[in-house]
Amino acid sequence: MKKRLDATIAEGIEVPIPKDPAGGYTHEQHKENYRRMYEAGILYQVLQDPKYAQFVDDMLMKYAEMFPTLPLHPVKKSYAPGKLFWQCLNDDNWVVYTAQAYDCVYDAISPKHRKIIEKDLLRPYAEFLSKENLKVFNRIHNHGVWDVAAVGMLGYVLGDQQLVEQSLHGYFKKPLKGDEAFRQANARAGFYAHLNQLFGPEGYYTEGPYYHRYALTPFILFAEAISNNEPERDIFHYRNSVLLKTVDCLLQLTNEKGEFLPFNDAIPEMSINAPSVIEGVDIAYKHEQNPDFVAVAALQNKVTISEGGLMIAKALASGDVPRIRRHSHIIKDGQHGDQGGIGFLYSKNRAEQFALTLKYSTHGLSHGHYDKLGLTLYKKGKPVLQDYGAVRYVNVEQKEGGRYLPETAKFARQSGSHNVMTCDGKSHFDGNIKESSKHWGTLMAFDVDHKDYQAIRARQNHVYEGVDMQRTIVQIQDTSLRDPIYLDVMEGFSKETHQYDLSYQYLGQIMDMKFDQYTSHQTLSPIGTQAGFEYIWKVAEAETTTQNAQFSWLNHEVFYTITTLNNAPTKQTLGEYGANDPNFNLRREPMYMMSRRADDVRFVNLIEPHGKINPATNELVRDTHSQISDLKETNLAEGLNVVQFQHSNGHTYQVFLAANSDKAAKHTATLNNETVRWQGPISVVVK
Repeated sequence: MKKRLDATIAEGIEVPIPKDPAGGYTHEQHKENYRRMYEAGILYQVLQDPKYAQFVDDMLMKYAEMFPTLPLHPVKKSYAPGKLFWQCLNDDNWVVYTAQAYDCVYDAISPKHRKIIEKDLLRPYAEFLSKENLKVFNRIHNHGVWDVAAVGMLGYVLGDQQLVEQSLHGYFKKPLKGDEAFRQANARAGFYAHLNQLFGPEGYYTEGPYYHRYALTPFILFAEAISNNEPERDIFHYRNSVLLKTVDCLLQLTNEKGEFLPFNDAIPEMSINAPSVIEGVDIAYKHEQNPDFVAVAALQNKVTISEGGLMIAKALASGDVPRIRRHSHIIKDGQHGDQGGIGFLYSKNRAEQFALTLKYSTHGLSHGHYDKLGLTLYKKGKPVLQDYGAVRYVNVEQKEGGRYLPETAKFARQSGSHNVMTCDGKSHFDGNIKESSKHWGTLMAFDVDHKDYQAIRARQNHVYEGVDMQRTIVQIQDTSLRDPIYLDVMEGFSKETHQYDLSYQYLGQIMDMKFDQYTSHQTLSPIGTQAGFEYIWKVAEAETTTQNAQFSWLNHEVFYTITTLNNAPTKQTLGEYGANDPNFNLRREPMYMMSRRADDVRFVNLIEPHGKINPATNELVRDTHSQISDLKETNLAEGLNVVQFQHSNGHTYQVFLAANSDKAAKHTATLNNETVRWQGPISVVVK
């Protein structure tokens, strides 16, 4: 840090007039300035070298001279433009770190300069970010928490308790009255409202992991400021320690590579190496010595210069570094944990671990996606069945200044880009965010206590008018299977006939297709006209009427096959992203879809990893073909079914499914003249 900052000081200070969007020169320079001021503050505290305090002093004096002359930023692309940046959110970032820098060097700045800096820069900035931007300041959203943290941290460094109170409880002409506990519990805006409304009981952040990572910085840094200045608030233990839980929860929302699962708007490559996560982990460890925080810090290979960072560094130096604990579990959404959630199924083999997620959560505010009952599948952190995330090139000026591109709303958020079932070519809730936000899924079954299988079932009603949906995933992995096989039963219930499309956003190269008839289209047209389908080329299609259809592809050295039970006439479609995309904003990636017309529909699929290819020589290839045959389903009695298939290992696998999801319900049926008994909605027998 010292080497980097000394070079910056030698180059001199640049405070340009704001004019550029994200990624442009002035945008990046103002970002660089707050980062270097923050580092200078840290170095002054550690080394007590006055040149670092002088650097902050000189920089702030230049900003104090410029700020009173600034209009709103000239790039009018945000609902809330800032002063130094195109959106107020970036100004919040600037203030959060600048407030810390000013606090670090406060005593080294002359009273004369402090007066100028506070009068012409910091207090006007606090006014601008709060009263002049109430639509951000009082908003329950990641923008809102950055805003209240910025103003609140200014309040502490300026010794202005009124600013602190407004940040904690929101700014209203008629604020809530009563004691502190009442105000916290009934907060309509401000920091307490964010803590109350945006987190589930295990700490799940409703906008999803990508924005969880981004919002973690203001949550944790402001909480640390509150803890330092008003320890009596005991902020890190508020709501049953939700802030400490949310750090641990965020780490559970990563794949094996440490990348955040791209639920909702997200850039898939964002990982635990983000500075916000490093800061959050270090501060959280100071308040709770969770071994998972040490495990993550070992992967990050970096700590902050802070009390928590020193504690983690000492823990790492001890040599006894734990591994991140990954286990099948449920993360609940909603303040009280009653608004759906996300289920995780992990395979047994830690060295070659598979992870499947089933999302049945709330919409996720303005960054949410229409993917009710959507699944993803990863192997060792690499996506096999992906969630696209968002269409955005952060801070790349050529791509609309790094902002979200139009295809995010029109494609990436829509149901057609997810591993979900759609109806009549429309997105879930017809792409209406207000309607989608009113509904969430219900966990019907979750059973991970058996040695040969794990299972999850969730239901989502009112997705389309008159249509309800249910998805059951069974992960099968007995001792004879190296990798798990996933049974995916996707159901739709309606009194009217609809077209149902079940999509799999696979990644990799097609190996084989076992369909009755197959047609490759040389003249391309989009798969549909809405729900994101208008951005997907129809490159091939097939009609299948035989008992089983199979589609195989190669992904990162492993072969995969989806075996489909054709219990009704089925059309298969192969697609590729890129239709109606003249600016080439989308990644050119594939998808696979199966379609049926029915009132009630039941898609039964097996997702099977098999075989391997040696990437070094391409000579050691094994088990390139599916190991599964004779997939079938038999109705045993009303509400009782069995799905069966043969495997090349010589075993027959029987998955018994009851429509009744009561885990205490006992079932009896006859199969092949044998009496079968099981308890609960799902049971697996290996013969």
